[in-house]
Amino acid sequence: MSPSADWAVSWYRVHGFVSDRTRKNQHGYPGFLRELVQKEPEELDSGPLHEYVLKELGITHDTLPAEVSSHIEESRAQSEQERQALANALGSDGLDAVFDAVFDFDEFSVAAGVPDILVWLHTPNESCWFFSEVKAPGDSLRPSQAQWLGQHWALVRGHYLLTLLE
Repeated sequence: MSPSADWAVSWYRVHGFVSDRTRKNQHGYPGFLRELVQKEPEELDSGPLHEYVLKELGITHDTLPAEVSSHIEESRAQSEQERQALANALGSDGLDAVFDAVFDFDEFSVAAGVPDILVWLHTPNESCWFFSEVKAPGDSLRPSQAQWLGQHWALVRGHYLLTLLE
């Protein structure tokens, strides 16, 4: 995982956008896009990362201190809001198109050249989404990234940002 991409995710979040790594986030979790498409609607109301960790540790909500349990509930609610914002920002056709552009045929491997981050915002007044490819000084697009961009230009035109770090 790229530390510069993790820094960019934090920067976008501080500036009011929701963002997530297209491959895996800093905790190794595959992210909202994969989760949104793979889950049935009734499954979207649980926050899978912390639920998975608790399950693996054999911890139930009954055995957690109240402040930890409260934090988990807040995190779950925030995750649900972020997933819903992504679904709304992309729309159903956009969600399918972005998913097809990001994932290879088996839905578990990321296509070669996919940008680092998917960024979105959905409020009552505005909605937008874009991919962000993060580059450190002296870095440039790899051939697979340029190829991916060319293959998906119709989708990403106006929805692609090359983020250069100083």
